Amino acid sequence: MPLPLDGIRVVDFSRVLAGPHCAKTLLDLGAEVIKLEPPGGDLSRRAFPNRGGISGYYSQQNAGKRNVSVDLNVPGARDVAVRLCDTGDVIVEKIRRQIPTRLPTPTLALPGSPSARVRASPWSSDRGIGRQVLRHLPPRRA
Repeated sequence: MPLPLDGIRVVDFSRVLAGPHCAKTLLDLGAEVIKLEPPGGDLSRRAFPNRGGISGYYSQQNAGKRNVSVDLNVPGARDVAVRLCDTGDVIVEKIRRQIPTRLPTPTLALPGSPSARVRASPWSSDRGIGRQVLRHLPPRRA
């Protein structure tokens, strides 16, 4: 039986939690997900607990995704990422708004490319998302 998102390609630039979880949900619904990571890999690859250098958390959030390592600081790498995005239907990213001025991130300026772009968090412009989330939770009771 076909899944609801069969035939949909997702390009995932996100890292750590919100974005990878979003892309994993799309994968579970049948989409093909291609995750782009820097050469050192997603930060969550080193999270505890890990076995053989791969975090159980990373494995759970990224199982089934196709991974591509791209160093966007290398000449020509941006073109590779843009070409990959041109083949996608959805782009998932969780990038602070300050980053595009420092790094040529193709997810932020692709005229006529994918039909959907998912921002993984309303707090994505802030550094230290944990503090931002905690600020919006009700106070703990003693």
